[in-house]
Amino acid sequence: MEINEKAKRILEHVSKNERDIRKGRLKIFLGMVAGVGKTYAMLNAAHLLKKNGLNVVVGIVETHGRGETQQVLEGLTILPKTEILYKNKIFKELDVDEIIRRRPEVVLVDELAHSNIPGVRHEKRYQDVLDILNEGIDVYTTLNVQHIESCAGLIQNITGVNISETLPDSVLDSANEVVLIDLDPDQIIDRLKSGKIYPEEKIQPSLNNFFKKSNLIALREIVLRLLADKVNVELRDLKVVHGIPQIWKTSFRILVPILPSSDGEYLIRMTRRISSGLNAQWIAAQIDGQRKNNENEDRHQKKNALLAKQLGAEVTSIHDTSFLQGMRRLVKEYQITHLVISKKQKMLLKQLSALSKSFPDVDIILLSSDKKQILSSKAIWKDVRLQELWISKHFLISIIFLGLLVAILHFLLPIKEYQTAGMIFLLFLSMNSLYAVPFVLVLITVITGLAWNFLFIPPRYTLSIAASEDWLILLGFLSVSLIVGLQTAKIRIKSRIVESIDERLSFMYFLTKNIFEVSGIQTIVQLILDRLTKNFQVKAGIILANNEKERKLEGFIMGGLTLEEKELNVAQWVFLNGRSAGKFTDTLSSSEGMFFPISYKNIVHGVLCLLPEKASFTNDQISIFEDVARNLALVIERELLSENTKNLKIREASEKIYSTLFNSISHELKTPLSAINGAASSLLDDKVLEHPEIIKKLSSEIIIGSKRMYDLIQNLLDMSKIEAGKVQLKKDSYDIHEIVASVLAYVEQYYPEKKVDVVYGEEILPLAYLDESLIEQAIKNIVQNACIYTPIEAPILINITRQHHFLKISIKDSGAGLPRHNPNIVFEKFYREDKKKTGGSGIGLTIVKAIIELHDGIIEADNHPDGGAIFNIKIPAYQE
Repeated sequence: MEINEKAKRILEHVSKNERDIRKGRLKIFLGMVAGVGKTYAMLNAAHLLKKNGLNVVVGIVETHGRGETQQVLEGLTILPKTEILYKNKIFKELDVDEIIRRRPEVVLVDELAHSNIPGVRHEKRYQDVLDILNEGIDVYTTLNVQHIESCAGLIQNITGVNISETLPDSVLDSANEVVLIDLDPDQIIDRLKSGKIYPEEKIQPSLNNFFKKSNLIALREIVLRLLADKVNVELRDLKVVHGIPQIWKTSFRILVPILPSSDGEYLIRMTRRISSGLNAQWIAAQIDGQRKNNENEDRHQKKNALLAKQLGAEVTSIHDTSFLQGMRRLVKEYQITHLVISKKQKMLLKQLSALSKSFPDVDIILLSSDKKQILSSKAIWKDVRLQELWISKHFLISIIFLGLLVAILHFLLPIKEYQTAGMIFLLFLSMNSLYAVPFVLVLITVITGLAWNFLFIPPRYTLSIAASEDWLILLGFLSVSLIVGLQTAKIRIKSRIVESIDERLSFMYFLTKNIFEVSGIQTIVQLILDRLTKNFQVKAGIILANNEKERKLEGFIMGGLTLEEKELNVAQWVFLNGRSAGKFTDTLSSSEGMFFPISYKNIVHGVLCLLPEKASFTNDQISIFEDVARNLALVIERELLSENTKNLKIREASEKIYSTLFNSISHELKTPLSAINGAASSLLDDKVLEHPEIIKKLSSEIIIGSKRMYDLIQNLLDMSKIEAGKVQLKKDSYDIHEIVASVLAYVEQYYPEKKVDVVYGEEILPLAYLDESLIEQAIKNIVQNACIYTPIEAPILINITRQHHFLKISIKDSGAGLPRHNPNIVFEKFYREDKKKTGGSGIGLTIVKAIIELHDGIIEADNHPDGGAIFNIKIPAYQE
């Protein structure tokens, strides 16, 4: 945890309060199972609000035939539900638009985790509730614990019942109030047996499955723990926000340091056992202080951190000026109740008294070392030697430079200039503090002071000092050197901490920014891989899961990384097991690369592959790589969700189109076929054959019916050609008079009862450069629609004028008009006005629009001020 936890929680608390001011308040009535009385309690609360003068309405409440619920529902205002036609059945869902329009103070919405019928605004009811909250309306709702995402898998394993409807934990976390509706398992079973939960035919199967007493006890424990955790988090945050330093042991939280030694493994395993016994949350913390770990210590620390994570600890990492100071910060920020340390942590044991005084409410548990894990004397000696060598390196470099400086000054400076030598030594010590460790700084400062006294301060070559002021100068020299040196070392350490924090924050900002602003997996992955390569000197790549083959990675590696078969096998192992492996880990450590699972909610989507170009990664860098993998999983989940939503919409649209097309074509074919069948049957009557005028009329009906069927099939074929891009225009210059005359002849033949008036703006209009047959078909389709919708006595008007380089053709009917909110919707494929009694395939006007646009023309639809619809077509005139 690199950001100050207190500041973070205060910011979250303030932000949440600001959001709460703008949004409505969410109150959830939570239960362990159906039938505990959640809806009943919600309705009673609503009656109380209504009694206090609040505007309360019922958005949707499911009584499930329960009489007591139905009874308490009476007296409340119930809003109408929206009706959705799905698979030839009418379903009723929550009408969000009506709720927002009425703007009540409180709305009741039952069954928060409910999945909506396709065709509603959102897939899930909780999404509807979020929209209502965003409008500033308070919502009361109900929820069973098995529908919470984090609990669903566990409850499914316990009960053996598949749970299909879930909602994110964040919805529960965002609730302003959660009311637990609790009943004893025996009471629930009694209610079930008496028919107060399910009808009689479902009682026995429920008792044998989900409502077993053992299941109910387990569910009760889960919901109680869940609510207790929520209350605990809220209490912790409020204590931080209000600056309450005392540690209240409302629940247990155990802190254990991640040690850079073999003892750390034993310490972590024992802490896991202690936390299990106390049923406590436990935090494993890596504290980076002043001293830099050697290679062996780094290996132990990484191994122990990985072990803690695998055992279920919350693993965090902080930088501080000292180990003890880091422990103090963690105890405050996490409100730790128990601290586990090893008896071998001598430095901490010496300061145990100070730690106890600082946190008197914290129980400190001292553990002895595990005898099985005590290193051999040879291994211990190796660790000591490595540590000595690290200090010796700094000491030797410092002593060599000091020796050279002493020799130069001894031979070049006169005896009287011993104070000048002191100033030069002070400068040397200041420069040395920029590189040396604190222990070496103190040692070199003392040696420098002795050297200055022995070789330069009179009398020379003795440790005695003649003048008393020289004693003061020497003491001042030592004091200033130590203070400046140690403070410089401390600043250097803090600077390293800040750089580490800045590196992490900078990368996480880049990662978060691109996740939310950039779309497309390929683009986001490439940006992240480029940044990883640039910042950490690694070769990076990502292998995603193969959708076609279960539990198998694809052969293609995103990012251009090339892996040998051995590395690919390691990546496959990481994908199958969901754990990091490779170099710098304890699993398949002989690998050249390090591999991280890209997983979300125990589903592994791929593997992040990193080939280091340097010797090792720091723990902070490994933590960043893990964050990258987690965020990549979120990106993939988001894209998959988006794709699934898109596919769902396409499927719904396809079903709607299929249903519309099937119904319209059935109707359009049935009508002329009926006419043809009736006319043909009449022609078989001998009496009809005696009347030539009847024969002529019946024959005309057969021709008209056949023509109507032909036009329908032709429209479908034309639509298919247009969508396939296979329509080739045969353009030439044509007189618009001839095309309109052909359309009028069509109307006279097939719609003789209709009257069409044509008005030309000019006697001589320019020729039009077009495909004659297609433009004729376009005008014919519009006029045919006008004939269908215009009453017999009302005229249809065609007006043709010149507008600059265009010919404008306006066709007006006297029908009911077009949809007022969006007249141009009539050009959408398969659109038909529901209120119309007439049929139509719904593609005639779509074809018209496509034909006009193929001619680089414009077509618009609108309602005429005098009534009816008007279509305005503009097509380019012929240019000489």
